[in-house]
Amino acid sequence: MMKLKIETFAIILLAVKGAAAITSISTDPPNNPLATGFNNLIVTAQFPTPTSNTDACSWYYGGELDSDGSGASFYSGIFGGCDLPLPGTYDSITCTEQTIDGTSHTITTLTITQPLVAGNVNIEVRCTTAITPGSITRSAQDCPSSLSYGVVVTSSSRTYQASGMFSCTTGDLFYSNGTALPFGDTTCLANAEWNGQNNLQCASATAKISADPPNNPLATGFNNLIVTAQFPTPNDSTEACAWYYGGELDSGSGSGAQFYTGLLGGCVAPSPGTYDSITCTEQTIDGTSQIITTLTITQPLVAGNVNIEVRCVISTNTPGPIPRTVQDCPSSLSYGVVITSSFRTYQASGKFSCPTGDLFYSNGTAPSSSNTICLANAQWLAQDNLQCTGASPGTKISTNPPNNPLATGFNNFIVTAQFPTPKDTSDQCTWFYGGELDSGSGASFYSGAFGCDPPAPGTYDTITCTEQTIDGTNHIITTLTISQPLVAGDVNIEVRCSLAATPGPITRTVQDCPSSLSYGVVITSSSRTYQASGMVSCPTGDLFYSNGTAPSSSNTMCLANAQWLAQHDLQCTGASPGTKISTNPSNNPLATGFNNLIVTAQFPTPTDSTEACSWLYGGELGSGSGAQFYSGVFGGCVVPSPGTYDSITCTEQTIDGASHMITTLTITQPLVAGNLNIEVRCAIAVIIPGSVTRLVQDCPSSLPYAVVVTSSSQTYQASGMFSCPTGDLFYSNGTALPSGDTVCLANAEWSGQDTLQCWSASDPFMTGNLIVPEGDTTSLNCNYDETVFPEVTSSIFYFDELGYIVSKGEMFHLKLEKEDNMKPISCQVVTPYTQIYNDTGRSRVEHVNVQYKAVSNDGKDIVFSNGYEQHYLYTRNQVTSSDEGTYKLTLSHLLPPYNYTIEFDITVVNIYPLPTPDKTGAIVGGTVAAVALICITVVVALYITTRQPTKNGKSNTS
Repeated sequence: MMKLKIETFAIILLAVKGAAAITSISTDPPNNPLATGFNNLIVTAQFPTPTSNTDACSWYYGGELDSDGSGASFYSGIFGGCDLPLPGTYDSITCTEQTIDGTSHTITTLTITQPLVAGNVNIEVRCTTAITPGSITRSAQDCPSSLSYGVVVTSSSRTYQASGMFSCTTGDLFYSNGTALPFGDTTCLANAEWNGQNNLQCASATAKISADPPNNPLATGFNNLIVTAQFPTPNDSTEACAWYYGGELDSGSGSGAQFYTGLLGGCVAPSPGTYDSITCTEQTIDGTSQIITTLTITQPLVAGNVNIEVRCVISTNTPGPIPRTVQDCPSSLSYGVVITSSFRTYQASGKFSCPTGDLFYSNGTAPSSSNTICLANAQWLAQDNLQCTGASPGTKISTNPPNNPLATGFNNFIVTAQFPTPKDTSDQCTWFYGGELDSGSGASFYSGAFGCDPPAPGTYDTITCTEQTIDGTNHIITTLTISQPLVAGDVNIEVRCSLAATPGPITRTVQDCPSSLSYGVVITSSSRTYQASGMVSCPTGDLFYSNGTAPSSSNTMCLANAQWLAQHDLQCTGASPGTKISTNPSNNPLATGFNNLIVTAQFPTPTDSTEACSWLYGGELGSGSGAQFYSGVFGGCVVPSPGTYDSITCTEQTIDGASHMITTLTITQPLVAGNLNIEVRCAIAVIIPGSVTRLVQDCPSSLPYAVVVTSSSQTYQASGMFSCPTGDLFYSNGTALPSGDTVCLANAEWSGQDTLQCWSASDPFMTGNLIVPEGDTTSLNCNYDETVFPEVTSSIFYFDELGYIVSKGEMFHLKLEKEDNMKPISCQVVTPYTQIYNDTGRSRVEHVNVQYKAVSNDGKDIVFSNGYEQHYLYTRNQVTSSDEGTYKLTLSHLLPPYNYTIEFDITVVNIYPLPTPDKTGAIVGGTVAAVALICITVVVALYITTRQPTKNGKSNTS
C-alpha cells in the first residue's frame, strides 16, 4: 500500500513539471516593432494557477489601470481566484481558470486601446509567489519616410493607418521580381511598415535578384547558395558590373568580382575560385537584351548577415542587394523541447528530448524517431508542432500513418503503444478496437503470469508484443496492424490493462476523399476511397495553384490522409494569378431557404478608364442588367446602395505588388430551389474570375440504408426526425443514435445524417436434412434475407444448448448419434445488430430425428428397417396364456403431433408344446408367436395414418 502511494505522488510531480512548459506570454498582433498610434494591442499570459491562498497577481504596464506603478491586480488567492478590476476607458483585463493537461491554469488578457506612443512598451505579469511567464517588450515607432533602393514615402503622418504615397527620385517603382507597382498609394500598417513596401525598389521592369534556396535565415555551414540576377544589358561601352558579397572572388577590397565590361564587349566572368563561381550570359527577353548572371557560393556560410549585391559603374537598372541571415539551428524549441547535438550547423545530427514528459506533436501523435538533422532553413527536421507533454514517462500511443482523418478503404493501419511493464503477476493487457481479434471482450496480448502472449494472427488483424529496456526501465511495446480496409466513421483504439496505467485511447476519423474543393474545383471519380483515381476540373475557368502556376496534370489519386494528390492551393480562376471567386459557406449544394450567402471575387484592377464591372446574379440589386460596383470613369469602386436582401462591397488592395479589386456580394434573401449562377463581368477586362454556380435544394426526405426523415419542411433550419421502417438507428461505427431529432443544415444535409443507417435483423431459416440415421453427418444452411442491413458476418448454430460459429457462406456439419434424437437445433445470423440485441436474428427451433436401432426393454432380438418408417418387432421365445392382455405402445415422431400412445390387445391363438430346445425349435416357436405381433405392426401403421392421437409434448418416449 505504501508503494502505491509513492508511485501516485511521483505521477503528480510529473504532471506539475509538464505544466510548466505551458507558461507563456504573447501579443496580438505579434509584430515588433508596432506602429505609433496602434490602438488595439492584446497581451495574453498563461501560467499554472497559484496554489497559495495568499498569492496575488497583477499586470504591470504603466497604463490606465496601472497608473501608480503598483500593478493592476486580477487574481487574489484570498478571494478564491480571478478578481478583475473595472474596465478603464483605454484598458481592460480578463481572467479565467482552465484545466490544461490535467493542471489548473490561469489565462489572463490585457487589452490596450490607448494609441501607442513612440518608445518601448514593457508589459509584465507578476505574482507574489507563483511562477509567471515574465515580461514582453514591444517597441512603438513611426512608419519610415524612406525605404531602401531609393524609394521615398510622402505622407502628412507616419502613424498607424496614415495614408502615404510611394515614389522614386529616379526610375520607376518595381518589386524585386520585376513586377511593376501600378499605384503608389499605401497605408501605415500595425507592424510599422507601409503596405506593399517589401522588396519595393526604384529600378527597371526587368531587374530582379533571387536566391536558391530562397530561405531566410539560412543554416550556418550551408554550402551551395546560388544567387541569380537579371537586368537590362548596359548600353555604355565604358560600363563595368561586379558582384559584391565579401567572398573568395570578392576579397573585400571594394572592387567586387567583375563579370561584365563594355570595353571587352560584354560578359567577362572571372575564373572559378575554390569556393565561388560566377557565370554571365546575354539573352533577348521580350525583345530586349538582358544580362543573366549567377553567383554560386560553395564556401560554408558563417553566422551573421550576408549582403549580396550586383553593382554597375554607370547603370542604375540593377536589382539591388539581397540580404540573407545565417544562423545556427536552435538548441531548444517551444514547449520545453531540447535538441542535443555536438554541432548546430547545416546537416548536423541531433536528438529531440524532453526534460520531463514525452515528445508528442500537437495532434497527439508521437514522433517515429527522436533523431533529427539541421536543415538549410536553420530548422531541425520534423521540429514543427513538436511538444513536451505531461504524459507519463515512456507511455505513449501513436498511429502510422499519423493522419487524421484517414481515407475510407485504407488497409494497412498500424497502431503502436508503449508503457512500463506491469508489476502485478495477475495483470492482463488487451487491445480494444472492435475488429477481428477483438470480438467485444478485447484481444489479450500480455499476461502478468506469462508475459507477452499475443493471439494468433487473424485474416485482417495481427498483434505483436515485445519487452524492452528503455531508460533503465522495462517497457511493453505492442503493435496492432489492421489490414482490413477501414470503413467511414470514427475508429477508437485503446490498450487497457486490469491494473497498470496505459497510454489511453487514440481516435481516427475515416472518411472519403472530397468530391469538391474550395474555389470551385471539382473531382470526378467513380470512387472516393483510398488509392482511387480521379480527375480535377473546373466548371468554368482554368485550374491554377494560388501561386499562379498551372498543374502539370489533371489526374489525381485519393491519398491515405483523405485528400487528393496535389489538391492544396488548387483553384478555378479566370486563368490569372490572384483572380478567384468563392462563396461562404462553400457548400454545394446549399439548402433551400439559406439566407446569408456571401460571394467574394478578386481580380486585377482594370486599367482602362472606360471600364465598368458588375455582379450578375438575378437578385434584387442585379435584376438583369447587373449591379455595378466599379467604374473607371469615376475612378474605381462605386458600390450601389444596399438593398433589402442584398448588399455589395468593393475595395482596392495591393497583393503581391499589384492592385486588385476585392468585391463581395451578400444575399440575405432566402434561396429558392434550383441552380444559382453568380458572376462578375467587366465591359472590357478579360482577366475576371468568371462565375460560380451553387445548386439550391431541399434537405432529403430519405437517406441511404432505409433511413427516413419526417419533417413538415425540408428547408434551411427546419426540424426533422430520423426513423426506420423496421429496426433501429445506428451509425456505421456501431453507435446508437440517442435521439432522432435533426435540423436541416446550410449544406442541404440533415445534422447527424452522415453514416446513419437503419439496422435490423433478418428472420433466418434452416435448410438441410433433419432426419438422419444414427452415425451419419448432416449439413445445414442458415438462410437469411441479404437485403437486411448490416451485413451478416457469420452464423451460429445452437444445438443442445451449445453454440457453433460458422463463417459466412459455409455450411454447418453435424454428426448425429441416437442420443441426439429429438434434441433442439436452431441458427442465428451474426451482425453488429444481433451482437447488441442477442435475441434477434434467430430461426425457429426444430428437432433432429435420428433413426436408430430400437432396443426392447428386455434386450431381446431387434429388427430395424432403413427408411422413413421405423418398425419395432417384439418377440417372445416362450408364449403362454399369461401373455394375453392389453399392451401400450408409445411412438415418437419429429413433426406434430410428436408422441403417439396406442393401446392394443394380444390374444394367444394356439399354444404348442415346446420341443427340446435347439436353434430350430427356437426359430419355429418364435415364428408362431410373432405372427400376431407382425400383424399388430401393420395395424399400428394403419392406425397412424387414419387417426390423430393426443399430443403428449416433446419428450422422447420409447
